[in-house]
Amino acid sequence: MGGDCANFVSQCMLAGGVHYQDTWWIEKLNNSHPRPNNSSELDDSWSLANPSPWISAVEFNEFWSSRVVTTDYLGSYITSHSDEVFFQNYFAGDVVQILSKNIWGNPGKAEHTMFMTGYGSYNNQMSFLLTYHSGSTKDKNLLQIAESNPNRYFRFFKII
Repeated sequence: MGGDCANFVSQCMLAGGVHYQDTWWIEKLNNSHPRPNNSSELDDSWSLANPSPWISAVEFNEFWSSRVVTTDYLGSYITSHSDEVFFQNYFAGDVVQILSKNIWGNPGKAEHTMFMTGYGSYNNQMSFLLTYHSGSTKDKNLLQIAESNPNRYFRFFKII
């Protein structure tokens, strides 16, 4: 159904102390479909805003971009200026999204949401570690992800 990455990050944020607000929330109604396979099962077992920034990368971006400080970097910029990016004011508990590039070369639609879980190095360069769902991945190095996505934007959200 999609939405697993934003749902995972939203759950991490809630567990870390960020409280429900406005349309960013979810409520379990029953145990009929704890892991829904389609929108019908989701609607039967869960209550959430529609559209929901809790489960949608696009809606998450729109919701949080207007509430917290964000910074955008192209993947190629991250790999060539890793020290500058690493020493910005971002920490474990913050969020990073991958965005497409629109036709004018600016950040476009949010495609993937990741939770910053720590710090590491890659090719002797300090970097952030990111954890995400949509292929359960724990502590993958930002530089590796940026290297694979040089023409996509990375949006950093200052959550904590």
